[in-house]
Amino acid sequence: ERISSIQNVLDTKLQARQSHHQLNVKLFQLRNRLQSVTKQELGHAVNQLVDFILQLKQRYNLFVSIGYPKDVRNSNKRGRVSKTLRRQLHRWCYRYFITKLKFKLHKQGFESHRVVAVCEDNTSKTCSRCFKKLTTRFGQGRFVCHQCKYELNADLNGARNMAKRLIKYVLKPSGKFKAKHVLRDYLSGDFHNLRKYRGFPPLGQWLEYSPGDTSFL
Repeated sequence: ERISSIQNVLDTKLQARQSHHQLNVKLFQLRNRLQSVTKQELGHAVNQLVDFILQLKQRYNLFVSIGYPKDVRNSNKRGRVSKTLRRQLHRWCYRYFITKLKFKLHKQGFESHRVVAVCEDNTSKTCSRCFKKLTTRFGQGRFVCHQCKYELNADLNGARNMAKRLIKYVLKPSGKFKAKHVLRDYLSGDFHNLRKYRGFPPLGQWLEYSPGDTSFL
């Protein structure tokens, strides 16, 4: 609320061409404070996720697919900060979270090609069983597909779609990267040779059991 209030006063002064240096300094300080608090919360979330991934690694030959949105969403807390700041903060949050997660997993022995950021578009509103978009999402908890009558946790549905998207990139490369036999990390832009993934035939089972159109992947 303080940021929003200062931003409004600053906008007024800018329109009136009045001095606004002190307001700029105050706004900069508040934004840094907000970013610092956010960084602490994200760091805690990353540590919890790394612990969970390491538990799974003990049982599975693990790859980590991380969704990164093409168009960063605005915050639900509209009105408290400017639209531009919301967009900047969300972009920074996503990048910080994914970069920190990759760094932590690398320290735990994960090779770079095993932790890849993929495009998140449509993963939350597409059914992970039949790949149709005739769906309804009830908040963060419940996802219902009206096409195949599939119901599950909404976040789990999105996570399954992101996992399948990485597998699709590996098994059915397309576009300008097809001829180069590489997979491109959606966030960092790093390239990974597909030969690093080919030795794991079970990956194909994730796509083969599901009917319907897989073009969205």
